[in-house]
Amino acid sequence: MKIFKNTVVIVIIVATILVGSVSAFFSRGNHGSNILSNAVGIIVSPFQKIITYIADSVADFNVFIWESNGYKAQNDKLLKEVNDLKLNMKSMDEYMQENERLKRLLALKEDMPQYDFVAAQIVSKSGDNWNESFIVNRGSKYGIKKNDVVVTDFGLVGQVSEVGYTWSKITTILDPSSSVGVVVPRTNEAAMIEGDVLYAKDKLCKMSFLPYDNSIVIGDIAQTSGIGGMYQPGFTVGTVREITVNPNDKLTYAIVEPAVNFNKLKEVMIIINGQVEE
Repeated sequence: MKIFKNTVVIVIIVATILVGSVSAFFSRGNHGSNILSNAVGIIVSPFQKIITYIADSVADFNVFIWESNGYKAQNDKLLKEVNDLKLNMKSMDEYMQENERLKRLLALKEDMPQYDFVAAQIVSKSGDNWNESFIVNRGSKYGIKKNDVVVTDFGLVGQVSEVGYTWSKITTILDPSSSVGVVVPRTNEAAMIEGDVLYAKDKLCKMSFLPYDNSIVIGDIAQTSGIGGMYQPGFTVGTVREITVNPNDKLTYAIVEPAVNFNKLKEVMIIINGQVEE
């Protein structure tokens, strides 16, 4: 583009000098030589038109470039405004989602006045297995103790496994060390839901200690039974997704999908008056 513009300028300069020189030469001659003057006019006129056309074209090109730069600046400004608007809308959406989560947790507290709850936010997740444990921003300063039960409005999360002054570590029901006594309300059959290495990566648990002739079916809900003295009764643990029966040793176990979506978990409620009646 720069070479083209330089070439055009050179052509204009040379042509201008040529036309000017020819015109000056003949103007000093015999002014009566109309025939010769007309001939010169015929020769020079096309060059003058070409020069004028090129000059006008270059001027129009420069105007086009200037206007294009202006349009680009306007486009960049509009693009920035659109991106800012998208960020504001995303922030508003996140705020509304957070507000909805907190409203549900508050409703849980109101629905279970027999328990004292402390709301806590997740502040740290431990790598790939964070679904099995994480850190929240509440500790002994707020009355939290080891083994306190952790829930959401959807159901059971796990237990407090470590406590600091302003933080606590939560071990979830997905952890292989976790075991929860449960009951299936539809059949009133008891079992144990445990974390299992084979299923934890898929955010699933294993239901064991089922009688061989149990009546449990896919879709049944499992709730905490209170048996064992670790978890208060009545909290939803999960839903039966698969049942396996081994006819050789007459053992039955089921695969359970937790009621809590650990991928979206941001806030929890910790029960700090955890007296469990067995």
